[in-house]
Amino acid sequence: MKPSIITFQDGFRLDMLSPTNRTVIVRQNTAPLDAQFISGTNGGAAETFVAMSSNSYVVTMNEPANDLIANIAMPYKPETILAMGVQASNTYVATLAADKRSWVVDEATRNIQRNDNQTRCVKLTSVTGEYLLVGRVSSEMGNTFVKYGTGPENTVSLNGGVGIQEAEYMDGFRVSVQTNSTVNMTVSLREGVNPGTLNDGITCLNSFAWIVEMSDPNQNVDGVMFFPCKFLTSINL
Repeated sequence: MKPSIITFQDGFRLDMLSPTNRTVIVRQNTAPLDAQFISGTNGGAAETFVAMSSNSYVVTMNEPANDLIANIAMPYKPETILAMGVQASNTYVATLAADKRSWVVDEATRNIQRNDNQTRCVKLTSVTGEYLLVGRVSSEMGNTFVKYGTGPENTVSLNGGVGIQEAEYMDGFRVSVQTNSTVNMTVSLREGVNPGTLNDGITCLNSFAWIVEMSDPNQNVDGVMFFPCKFLTSINL
């Protein structure tokens, strides 16, 4: 379990501890999926994501390895990202999703080293995958959420393409969408649920409903909705 630190000429770095000897191969992909297709982040499609470099990195190993202690670091130039409207606190090492339709960011594994001008993906047990340094163009730092409502400031713009974009709202309601052409989306809340709209034996868990509206109702989209739910339990001692 001796450290293996591999730093490439452009600053891409692998830092690993492995219980057995393995071979790591890293190559560049000069035509990665567009960085606008982001999933996993708070806020998500409500804001613009851009790639911090023109290429991604594809990491493979000679055998499956899920027992590593590892992190991946990608460098950034402060003056360059500021010119793109991105603050260091809004940079992420994104991983290409298994379905190759979005770049996944994870707040729990993100680590920013300002002294070294590096953004890291930490707490990894496997490094196999494709990675891209992305930045969120926003004046807000840290977690952001979309607000409910129908005004311009509450509108999420979903770009057309093969990838998936997501938006997460203040209570954890999340929408994951793929659309072939650009469409705007708003979500509002409606108080009260008519019991007559529910089938027999079905109980509504909330006192309100989510109303999702698209700027083009005839536009076909491939979408998934995730609803927040809190389960109340009691324990007899």
